[in-house]
Amino acid sequence: MSREAQPSITDEGQQMFIQYASALHQTPKLSSVTVRNYLSDLRQFIAWCEQKDASHITFAPENITLALLMRYRDYLLITLKLKHASVNRSLISLRRFFSWASASCLTQCDFGSAFTLIPRDAPMPRYLNNEEERALLAAVGTSGSLRDRAIISLLLYAGLRAHELCALTPQQVHFNQGGVTLNIIDQRQHVREVTLEECSALSEYVASLPSECTYLFMSTKTGKALTERALGHLVSKYAKLTRLVDISPQDLRHRFGYCMAQTLPLEQLARVMGHESSASTVLYLRGVQTSSSTIRPAIPVLASKLSPPHLPSLVIERLRLMDWLDGACSYPLTLIQAPAGYGKTTVVSQWLTVRDMLPTASWFTLEIDDNDPFRFWSTLAMSLLEKELAQCLIQNPSNEIPTLLLNELVHKSHDMLLVLDNFQVIREPRLVEMLTYFLDHLPPDMRVILLSRSEPLLPLMQWRARGNLREMIAADLRFSMEETLTFFSEALSTPLPETLLKRLDTSLKGWPAGLRLLSLGLTHSRVKLDIEQALTLSVSNPASPYKLLLDYFDTEIFATQPEFLQRFLLQTSVLSRLNVSLCNALAGDEMSTSSLQMIERSGLFLEASDAGWYSYHPLFAESLRRKATHNLGEEAVQRLARFASQWYEQQGMHAEAIEAALLSRDMERVALLFAHIEMQGDVEDMQTILRWVEPLPEVVLREHPMLCVSIASALRFSQASLPLPAMIAARIETLLQMAEESWRQRNMLSWVGVVWGNRALIGLDLQPLAHIARSARQALALLPPEDPDKHIQVWIGTCQYFTGSEMLFLGRVKEAHRTLLAAKERSLFLKNYFLSNSIHSALGKCSLLQGELRQASTYQREMLAEARKQSDHEMVVDALSELAWIAIERNDLVSAEQQVREALELARQTGVRQDLHVQACLQLALLRYAQGEIEEALQDILDLLPHQHQVWTSDNSWLYARLYVWYSRLLLATGNAQAVEVSLGEGSPTVIERLTRQVMQGRVFLAQGKARPALRTLSSLLPLAEEYGYSSLVLEIQLLLALAHSACKQHQQARRWICEALSRASRESYVRLFLNEGKPLVRLLRSLLPALQHDESLLSYTQMLLRAASQSAEQALSSSGRLLYEPLSVQEKRVLRLLTSGWSNADIARELIVSVNTVKDHVKHLYQKLGVVNRVQASEAARLLKLD
Repeated sequence: MSREAQPSITDEGQQMFIQYASALHQTPKLSSVTVRNYLSDLRQFIAWCEQKDASHITFAPENITLALLMRYRDYLLITLKLKHASVNRSLISLRRFFSWASASCLTQCDFGSAFTLIPRDAPMPRYLNNEEERALLAAVGTSGSLRDRAIISLLLYAGLRAHELCALTPQQVHFNQGGVTLNIIDQRQHVREVTLEECSALSEYVASLPSECTYLFMSTKTGKALTERALGHLVSKYAKLTRLVDISPQDLRHRFGYCMAQTLPLEQLARVMGHESSASTVLYLRGVQTSSSTIRPAIPVLASKLSPPHLPSLVIERLRLMDWLDGACSYPLTLIQAPAGYGKTTVVSQWLTVRDMLPTASWFTLEIDDNDPFRFWSTLAMSLLEKELAQCLIQNPSNEIPTLLLNELVHKSHDMLLVLDNFQVIREPRLVEMLTYFLDHLPPDMRVILLSRSEPLLPLMQWRARGNLREMIAADLRFSMEETLTFFSEALSTPLPETLLKRLDTSLKGWPAGLRLLSLGLTHSRVKLDIEQALTLSVSNPASPYKLLLDYFDTEIFATQPEFLQRFLLQTSVLSRLNVSLCNALAGDEMSTSSLQMIERSGLFLEASDAGWYSYHPLFAESLRRKATHNLGEEAVQRLARFASQWYEQQGMHAEAIEAALLSRDMERVALLFAHIEMQGDVEDMQTILRWVEPLPEVVLREHPMLCVSIASALRFSQASLPLPAMIAARIETLLQMAEESWRQRNMLSWVGVVWGNRALIGLDLQPLAHIARSARQALALLPPEDPDKHIQVWIGTCQYFTGSEMLFLGRVKEAHRTLLAAKERSLFLKNYFLSNSIHSALGKCSLLQGELRQASTYQREMLAEARKQSDHEMVVDALSELAWIAIERNDLVSAEQQVREALELARQTGVRQDLHVQACLQLALLRYAQGEIEEALQDILDLLPHQHQVWTSDNSWLYARLYVWYSRLLLATGNAQAVEVSLGEGSPTVIERLTRQVMQGRVFLAQGKARPALRTLSSLLPLAEEYGYSSLVLEIQLLLALAHSACKQHQQARRWICEALSRASRESYVRLFLNEGKPLVRLLRSLLPALQHDESLLSYTQMLLRAASQSAEQALSSSGRLLYEPLSVQEKRVLRLLTSGWSNADIARELIVSVNTVKDHVKHLYQKLGVVNRVQASEAARLLKLD
């Protein structure tokens, strides 16, 4: 391809060409010739792209594909028949163009090294033999000048390059007793010394030179320095005399290299030849190797050892591990240590693939034989270097190879990553010492990742202290619940329920190989029921999906251990937790310390906990126990387990004692131990209880009725979905009847009461509240209040809570309050968290109904503090929502917003009960209403209505009463009284709800202008509300009565009711109770101010309400563009400004050019609107409202 040719291109191509040319001209250190070559290659490519027979496209970088580039390369090779060097030169030009286009955002593809250059085998340098060298020396000795003899000698015996010889000056030549030393300066201005033991021709020649000679070798024609071209002619002239063809100065330099390669090691030869990298020096060893019988042969290396293993067919995305490995790139060394099957190799291989690092990463999978230093370093050199360079490197002694290898790696131009997999096999001390040296001296741009099942014999502590090491352990590699869910979703055709996934997470502990083997075992289970049944099969069942996992442990882990360690593993397989003392006692020797340390170092699924305690991975322990039964015999295993159970009991470790007792088949012991734990209240996990006591036979259960109660309770509360399956419900009742019969036979009636208390507790969310309360009352009739037994007292408090909740549900607030207070005293004494918080929640609701905001706030704050401490998210959401309600009522909207936002966020994150989420959403809607966003608040509540439960319980009746009330009130606020009236006909199951619906009917009458029907309705409701103790509802009715009398022009009666409401509400700082009634009530409050002059407390409270109303109106204006209350007119604002400045009425009249009476009218209206009675108060109100 001629670079002078200028093929025509389109305007679009020419525009791109000009942009690139401008960028090249601005690039420093690019010669004009280089720029011209780059542009010529690009123009040729653009023209080819735009040819009709090529791609039929207008040239644009984003349209270029890798396939098109490959076609262009073939075009240059096949059609134009260019040499490989010319094709590669064009491809390199295009690489530079696409890098620029990508950086300029003209394309998303920076092809970079994606398309490869055409490989070229470097030609072997010509190898002059001894006879040819002697003939050349004879020719120049006979026919050549003194200068020519010196030149040929330097080329043959100093190995100088042509340009180095031509640039030599007399000052670079130093003669001494040992011979001649030349200071050679290469093109990079690097200086090296070349020593010749004897060179008579050079000595004679230098002696003959005149003192003013600038260069050592001058041209006889020009009188200047000899040129490289002239040097070539000179060598060729003497070669022809000996009938040698195509001999160049470089061939004489190569002759020197070949000769020196026979005696010098590779690295030293590279220095003598002036090579920066030994890669260039390798060529001189080829000729030597063909004739030498002492060359160290390379060890055959299996190709798969030097590449990552293939990824499994199913690999899920694990972003957290990918990000972790990204971060590891900033450390020289990374250690990933975990037992077999934790996915170390898979994770790193996946990372290399995802990050597109496979082409530049080196991989070495180690085996036992690699403990041989020569074998190890040979293979490592093969993985890091070119084959020939690696072959040369291993000709050196093994102890020198690490240093030589490090020196070679320094010259690599790109970042290097080396992965050493299966590193736990390296145990040879000499190799470990060499490896430590190698890893301590890595080049700055090299990173090494070690994958090991056990802790390597390397100075990890030193590297940690220096900050050179990043570590990942088994816990980091475990699958999270989300990853487990994703894996099984892709591996199985049927999704697994959450409860089953949690069980698998408990048994597998996120072990990746376990998940994969288990999924293979479940492959034949087509439906969810089949899978659940398969997972419940005993591991001894051949159809159990766990069998593959246990076989893996047996063959891959246990069978590879030495005999003494196998015996230790089998003996300790009965231990749920183990330490040195227990293992020594069990094994009857003192070898446990070394055995445990060896197991831990070997990565045998031994997990360290606190203070020297360990535990086996659950499935590994199961595999060991199965093996122990087979090898030691069932009786021996039971004897070991019985000994362990007794040892645990002596140490106060009753849970571990039960586990061992189950293995020993001693069911009576299990029952006794569990009874002790039950009395201490140490076990709360229902699945654990069921696993312990369900295997107990009926004869044991009848002797231990408390176990029957525990199993019944565990069965109930271990069920994730309701209602209970008929079989479970029947089993629960059978157990409770068995317990009741056993205690009645012993005349232990108080414990019969415990059975009835359990019936009440088990009935939660399953039975109507009346049924639960009936069981609770039956229990209270049998439970003696004076009994000192803690458990009896807990059940008395629990049953009091149930009966109190029923009273609250039925509207008997005063009775409920008394009963719940009695339950509270017991819960505080017993320090029963769950019971105490449930009672606090119910008492808070009682206090709100009784209008006691302060007491309700106290209960909720106490509950919130304890719930936070216990991380009880549902209780936290409940308490925050109730506190937000109280804050809104007090018009503390900032606190209310903080509380409701926290409640909603926590509800979203933790997935609390639906009614709690609805409760928080309702508070948010009421907050928006208080901020003046009525339409938005109404829509929010409307969105919540479909979530109403069909069954009203003690938990949700309170919530949905509120939901209905506020939905109706906001409908009225938007003028839709008809919609409210239609819904009033719907039935309601509670007294609270019935009363609130009837109050709402009174509101509808008022909204429709029917004041007298409203008076009749509300007047009849007031005594009922008083009777039931609904003080909050009493306050609401009193305000509505005031508004109804006002609408009937009965102002005295209106003021009487509003004064009564103010008096009662002021004690609890109600605000929104008044503000929510809107303008009519605000006007009533203003009209009341003169009558309150002699009651400072009520006057101050009323003024506060009016200021809050004014602020609320301003806020509503800013949010919705309309006022809820009457703002000041322009003239009133002028009067207020002058009034607060101290002007008299007369002065204000003259200023505004009005009469004094007019000013007085303005002042009167001002006072009413601001809720004040004098100038001082008006000034303060103006300041607070920023009206001055």
